[in-house]
Amino acid sequence: MTAEPAISGSGPQRRAVRLTPLQVPKASDVLADDLRERILRGDFPEGTALPPERELVNQTRMSRATIREALRILEVQGLVRIKTGRAGGAYVSRPGHNELLTGFMRALSRAIYASTDNQGFVDDDVRQTTLRAHRAVTKAIQAKDPDAARRRMSRHVHSYAEAVIEVEDRTSIEVPEN
Repeated sequence: MTAEPAISGSGPQRRAVRLTPLQVPKASDVLADDLRERILRGDFPEGTALPPERELVNQTRMSRATIREALRILEVQGLVRIKTGRAGGAYVSRPGHNELLTGFMRALSRAIYASTDNQGFVDDDVRQTTLRAHRAVTKAIQAKDPDAARRRMSRHVHSYAEAVIEVEDRTSIEVPEN
């Protein structure tokens, strides 16, 4: 948000305010995230039938299309099986070590991208440094060395956070009051 010079004229002086577009998540993503967390937390054991679409529409007050999209997201992530026919519906399934990791990483990456969105900071050097750090962490995981993976990831996260703070301090904008 930025403030522009005061608008002149009779009456109280006002500043024109500009807002930037907000990134609002899709309803299906919100529902899929909620169900994913509950499934992974163990609220719904494997094989549990989720309510039928009509009931999910009533419970969530979301459209049928939104419900279907959320269930498809969970199906792709291996968290539900969709059966068709008379005994059809969405059934909770426990994901394997890759499906679980994929689902976890997708959820985590959204949070990371949202909290570190700084267009003035991300450039080719940052991308290369990040890639090297991720490769080092991956090699430690492949070598089954959890201590090295933890150290490397911790170093990467702390270095990135320090760099973001440095850039944000350097590019902060102060608007003088008149």
